Amino acid sequence: VATALSNCVTLAYFGIVLVRIRKKTLLSLKPCRQMVREAIPADVFGAGIPACVMTLFENVSYAVLDKLMSFSGVPMQAGLGVAKKVNMLAHCIVRGIAQGALPLIGYNYAARNFARMRSSFKVARTIAVGAAAVCMLISLVFSRELIGLFIHHGSASLDYGTAFLRILCVGGPFSAAAYTVISFFQAVGEGKKSFFLAVLRKGLVDIPMMLLLSTLIPVYGIVAATPITDAVCCLTAYVIYLRYIRSVEERRHAPRIVKEAA
Repeated sequence: VATALSNCVTLAYFGIVLVRIRKKTLLSLKPCRQMVREAIPADVFGAGIPACVMTLFENVSYAVLDKLMSFSGVPMQAGLGVAKKVNMLAHCIVRGIAQGALPLIGYNYAARNFARMRSSFKVARTIAVGAAAVCMLISLVFSRELIGLFIHHGSASLDYGTAFLRILCVGGPFSAAAYTVISFFQAVGEGKKSFFLAVLRKGLVDIPMMLLLSTLIPVYGIVAATPITDAVCCLTAYVIYLRYIRSVEERRHAPRIVKEAA
């Protein structure tokens, strides 16, 4: 009920904002023919589907994780549940930073200002990775205190949650770097690349990794699959990103080379 009410209040807030600025902005909720011109719906879905799929696969991944942990007992499950929620704070901060930079990157890409586009991406990446690193250090040093806010002291769940949080938080900086690349590709209209990275991050790598590590290192191996997947996705994302930037630079200088040759 609280979640539903908060969404209603948020919707009402933005509705009031749009009504108050209706004479000063081009933004409008009124349907028009321009909505379906120039492949606008395809661009909207191209940017939105990767984010949707990533959220969907995150839920599937967490369901698989909970299923694999269900045989380990209630204390471990309780500790993991709290550790995931505490660790989620860093991911939420990173997502906000990456999504906040998305319009700026997209605007400069459309304006063909590639230097500023890359600078915007680098600033967003630096802030996101820095914030994730700070959250990681706090989680490593104060893991027991953070878990203890939600679990009574003296409980076995507290010990498991502390250990799980220390494992999960290591993947924070890698996840931040990968997520900024995913947002970058959303901003420049490369929906296929962002879709691939979104599925790779949650689904293609982490679920098989959890199944594999569950047999090699029971319990802790299942949890360790998450930061390992974040590192793999981060490396893959930056390989794709560098190749894309190189192709953009080649297209950018191609007319100049032809003109000089002529």
